[in-house]
Amino acid sequence: MTQSSADGSPSRADEPVLNLVLARRRLGGDEQLLKDLAAFFFDDAPVLVDELRSDLTSGKFEEAARAAHSLRGLAANFDASSAMRVAQAAEDAARAGDREGLSRLVESLSVEITRVIASLKREVI
Repeated sequence: MTQSSADGSPSRADEPVLNLVLARRRLGGDEQLLKDLAAFFFDDAPVLVDELRSDLTSGKFEEAARAAHSLRGLAANFDASSAMRVAQAAEDAARAGDREGLSRLVESLSVEITRVIASLKREVI
């Protein structure tokens, strides 16, 4: 089953949230480092989503773009492709000053970040 993702690109409903095979390979199989990165994600990602919401409300598009960029980088540690796509779209919308588009993307990104956290808790911690 396919559906449209927040940025309009097709995504598969059965698309894995994470690709830990690639993440582990990139980390040289260092499980402790993977756990540490997961812990950073748990601490930092929700704060960045809150900052992104606040920046949107305040019209601080440059700061919103930085928060979205940071979220994309955090998601990239785990090859969380859907979260990365939505974060990139949010960053692009922020850079374009697209308040309506960014508002929609922030909510989608929040959902994706929640999915990543749940998957990390299941598969890493």
